[in-house]
Amino acid sequence: MYTKYRKHFLDAFKKSDVFYATFPHHVEIVTHWAEKLCDTHPEADRKAVIIAALFHDIGHFINVNGEDHAVVSEREAIKFLKKEGESDELINKVAHAVRAHRNSDVKPQTIEAKILTFSDSASHITAPDVYLYLAAGKYGKKSALEKIERDYRDLLLFPEEKKKLEGIYVAWKDVVNTFPEDFYPYIRKNEERSKNHNK
Repeated sequence: MYTKYRKHFLDAFKKSDVFYATFPHHVEIVTHWAEKLCDTHPEADRKAVIIAALFHDIGHFINVNGEDHAVVSEREAIKFLKKEGESDELINKVAHAVRAHRNSDVKPQTIEAKILTFSDSASHITAPDVYLYLAAGKYGKKSALEKIERDYRDLLLFPEEKKKLEGIYVAWKDVVNTFPEDFYPYIRKNEERSKNHNK
């Protein structure tokens, strides 16, 4: 059912000069979390949530001169969904969820947006590599620790799920704080190898 949306994201990812070692599997982990939350919150529009999950980060891979990726992703989702003849109701749900997924200048107001915001943050916490790649990158350990805190904050949208992830949150803080920085060059080399392998 979601093949064309998944393909659109993957096509943008493959064509882009932008590379993150955590993609495209990040989008699959977000989608997994979104499916789980839709199972426990049947009032949510599952189709809108899953499409939003597939589009929420596409803006990273479209050349837009430094514009916020959430803004670009929202615009791309609207354009694609209109082309596909989707209803205004679905488009509006997807657009808001995509735009609000960072929970910064735009806050998630709908159940669909809250599920996507939680799923994005939970995906970082449950992925094997996000925080170490971030710590080893140009913004360093401080940036990774700040992201862990932002992600944990977003889990408050679903307190029952947040409680289940508390131990992983604590463990990631400990890993980032104690991971030997002399190994960071190896992490960066692995990212570079992955980039060259995928292009």
